[in-house]
Parts: sequence; C-alpha cells; structure tokens
Amino acid sequence: MSARKYFYLVAGLPDLVFDGHEAKHIQWNTLLHDIKQTLHPKDRMFVDELFSIYDFQNLIFLLQNRSDRFINKGNYDYEQLSEGLQDVSKLPTHLSEIIEIFRAQEEENEDEDLKEEFEKYKIPSEDSETKMDLELLVWQRFYEFAGKSENDFIRRWYEFHRMLKNVQSAVMAHKMNVPVKEHLIGNAEEIETFLHSNNGDFGLRKEIPLGEEIFTILDSENIYDREFRFDALRWKYADELSFFNNFDITVILNFLIKIDILERWQHLDKVKGRQLLDQMMKELSKKPETFN
Repeated sequence: MSARKYFYLVAGLPDLVFDGHEAKHIQWNTLLHDIKQTLHPKDRMFVDELFSIYDFQNLIFLLQNRSDRFINKGNYDYEQLSEGLQDVSKLPTHLSEIIEIFRAQEEENEDEDLKEEFEKYKIPSEDSETKMDLELLVWQRFYEFAGKSENDFIRRWYEFHRMLKNVQSAVMAHKMNVPVKEHLIGNAEEIETFLHSNNGDFGLRKEIPLGEEIFTILDSENIYDREFRFDALRWKYADELSFFNNFDITVILNFLIKIDILERWQHLDKVKGRQLLDQMMKELSKKPETFN
C-alpha cells in the first residue's frame, strides 16, 4: 500500500535552516494543531508517537515531584498526567505500567509480575540499599514503545536517538570515572559493547550512523557547542531518513522534528544552556565511583 500524499500541506511548509541564528518565534501548539487537522487518523497517530517522548519525560518529572520542569509538547497535558497518577486507567498502557512498577517499589507490592519488572531496574544507591532507577525504567520502556511503531521513520529515528544517548552517556561516564552500565539503554548485547572495550570510541566509530561525526563532536571541550552540534547532527540524520520520500507523512515528521529543535534553541540561550548541561553532569557524578 502506497503512503498517503499531502501535496498542498508539504508544498506550503516553510524551508527551515539550523544555522545558529535565533529562530523566529514559533507558535508550537498552533502549528502542530493545524498540521494534525489535515492528516489521516493513522498519520495523526504517528505524529502522536513521535512526540510521546515528552509524555515519558513528563512522567519522570511528576513522579520525582519536579512538576516545574513539565514540557508542554506531549500528548497529555499536566492535568491529564496528574490525574493519571491517581487513576492509571485514564492513561494508555505504555504509561500506566510505568506508574504501577514505580508504585510497586514504594508500596512493597506483592504482585509477582510487578516485582519481576522492578528487579530489572534496580541499582545500588549511596546508602547501600537497592533502589529502582526511575529514569532507566522510563527510557527503557520508551525505546521499546518507539521500536514497535508501524512507521519506519519513527523506529529508525528513535533507534538513532537511543544510540546517540548511549554513546554520550558512555563517553561522559568514562571521562568522569563513574559506572557506565546504569546509564545505558538497550539489550544485553548492545550494552556489552560499551562495558568491555578499551577503545575511546568503543569500536563504534565506523559501525554506527554518522559515527565519525559523533565522536568528533564528543572531542569538543565546549559543552554548549557540543550540544548545539549534536542537534545539527540530529537535523542531518532526519533529512537522511526522509531523503527518498515526497509529500508523505515521513516528510511531515521530519519537518516537525526540525521545528522541535528550533523551538528548543529559541528558549535556550548560552547561559541557561550551560546551566542545564552542568546540572546533567552533576547528576551523573552522583552515581557510585567505580567504573564497570
């Protein structure tokens, strides 16, 4: 079955450039609403899947009592997710299961299935007790969810997203001499690649998409510059994934990813950007001080 074509919509989309200049003000919610209104229900579902990453991220914020960091880009607003914490039946399974597993730890739930899931995400804590890593749970579940999408672009986009996240985490952990395993998302075979390699690039420089560029960026000592260049790389990879597509949902998903990147940098000046990235490094350094 051939993909649905959106000739008028795609033809009317503006050309976007990620060149370091301040982006024009983007009416995110209005733009997304207008685009989704023109799409077939199946393709609207793919847009929802693309931005479900913010639902998973927001769930972390709410479960950690950090609601001030809530990102208004997901499929569920603050009120809906908050209500879902009280009544999980109001949320889809891919979100409600995370809440149930998290609560199983807090309430010492005796449900064997929940306890088995809890065991997968345990890590040692500073007080020698074993606790569940909420972020590990959420991101593992998110990438599993994205990997089941019927849309090839979404599957490949978030596979690249996960791989890039793993490489960044592994390199940073290696430099700071902290455990790397607790920061990696994926199956056992993929994680072993990072645990038993003495190479600075873990033998991945020529094995992963845009590997040469990824490790070149990681050599930079300027944290802000590094983050900016990674978003430029994400922009490039989204273009590569949609290169052979014309007027279909893939082109629209690519456009929305670019708008998402531009909107992020519109609000992220150098001072705030450095503060956020410094915070990320501090959080990473709180892990136990042995390298696996």
